[in-house]
Formats: sequence, C-alpha cells, structure tokens
Amino acid sequence: VPEVGIVYVFMLPFLIFGLVQIAHTDDKRSRLLVWWLLVSPLPGVLTYEDIPSVTRTSFMIIPLVLVSGLGAAVLYRKLKQLRFWRAVLAVFVILSFLEIVYFGHEYAIHQKSHKATLRDVGMMELAKYLVHEQSKYDVIVASYQSNLPFYFLFFAGDYRGDIKEDISGGTDRFQRKN
Repeated sequence: VPEVGIVYVFMLPFLIFGLVQIAHTDDKRSRLLVWWLLVSPLPGVLTYEDIPSVTRTSFMIIPLVLVSGLGAAVLYRKLKQLRFWRAVLAVFVILSFLEIVYFGHEYAIHQKSHKATLRDVGMMELAKYLVHEQSKYDVIVASYQSNLPFYFLFFAGDYRGDIKEDISGGTDRFQRKN
C-alpha cells in the first residue's frame, strides 16, 4: 500500500518500550527477538525482483508483534500509575483508529493509481491494444519495454515454445507477424 509501511505509527511507542525492556533484561530469549528483528529484513534487501514486495519482509511481523506486545504491557503498567490514565488511553485509541482509517483510505482509493507504475499495468494495456489493432496496419513498431512481448503473446493467444525461447535469448528485437 503506498505511503504506508509495515508498522503503524501508533505501534512505535510500543516497539521502543519493548526494545528498552529487552535491553534492561538478561533473558536470552528476549535478546533472540532483537536478533530476529535485525535479520528478518535480509530477504527483502538481498533480492530485487518484483519490487516493492511486502512478502519478503513478512518475516519481520512476528518479532515486531512480540516486541510491541511486550512494550504495550510495560507502557500500560506505567500509564496505570497516572491519575488521568484513562484520558491518555482514550486519546491513544482515537489516534490509532484514525491511522487505521488512513490505511483503509490509502488501500481502497490510492493504491489503484500506483498499481500502473509498480505492476506493469501499462504494458498489459498496450499489449491488449496492439492485439486488437494489429489487423488494421501493415507494420506496428513498439518499444521493447520490460514484459511487453510476453503480454503481447499472452493476449494474442500465442503460446508456442520457439517464440518464448527467442525472447528469452536476450535479443532486443521481437517480431510476430506484422
């Protein structure tokens, strides 16, 4: 989802308090969470295909939730000592609700506008158009961009193996009929 990361902003205090709590403890299992959190982005960092992809950073979800849960418990205990802790809790709940609404808005409304550039939708539309219009022209010349030949063959219904091998051979010139 554009403009939204893997962690909600309202979770950051929980994450910070959880990391501070882990830093002040001698428990080896707690420190394992920190290592897990540090190592889990590596699959996303070491690969580049299909960027951006939240799938490869999904390994971070479990340690993030565990550390944030620990931080939430610590923060809740500290807030309960305050006289006006319910008001602070109410403000926090409202702010977290607003952030979730913001995420929903980005997901439902704005993600569609980013899909065209991030997922090659333009090439797919161009391929559909070329397949539909190719009979009207003697020759069609299109720039050889990313996956255009594959989309063109798919929407033209041409699944012959020799053409696929020709494209994957590294040539920058692809021709099918006109």
